[in-house]
Amino acid sequence: MYLTITEGTYKASLFPAISTQCSLHTSADVCYAYQDEIGTPYCITVLESTLTNGIVMLRSRNTTLQEYMHVSDILSTVKSHLG
Repeated sequence: MYLTITEGTYKASLFPAISTQCSLHTSADVCYAYQDEIGTPYCITVLESTLTNGIVMLRSRNTTLQEYMHVSDILSTVKSHLG
């Protein structure tokens, strides 16, 4: 799983068990294209407002669907998508 950090470094507090890659100087579209190319099935984007409201974006490589959800729902949502 890939975590796009768009504002600040939140890995330790939000996703301690998920491998992350910070992309503070690259657009999200470039990051998504790269992750699509190497086969990463889901990307989580931490938004500027995530630390205040807990909402992140989950993007599926196969559908390019972007779902906004609370950070506490990420793992269960990914597990349900994976079957």
